[in-house]
Amino acid sequence: MRNICSKCNSFILRPMCALCLTDEVEAWLSQQKTSLVPKLKDHVMPLLERIRTQESQKCSFCLMETRYITCLYCYTKYVYDWLEQTDRELSKEFLEFFKDFLTKPKQVYA
Repeated sequence: MRNICSKCNSFILRPMCALCLTDEVEAWLSQQKTSLVPKLKDHVMPLLERIRTQESQKCSFCLMETRYITCLYCYTKYVYDWLEQTDRELSKEFLEFFKDFLTKPKQVYA
């Protein structure tokens, strides 16, 4: 099914691939604490494998077809949880910066 988060099954109005989301978080993190960027990449890899779908979808940001679509909430929550364990103060800044992404979407029921 198109435009459905592969992690929480919520409808995604504007699908954004996890690779673009990672780029956004990396850009923010590199301005805050560069030493955590490689650790972020290592942390995100298992998520990418879990959300990989059979069917590709078009990312509304980069416009590429991808099999790594997740909702902003699931991705950002995943990173936030890691950051909270890694650097609590930085996690607060992350929460403030990405607060619009951390609004839980409504699930779609078939």
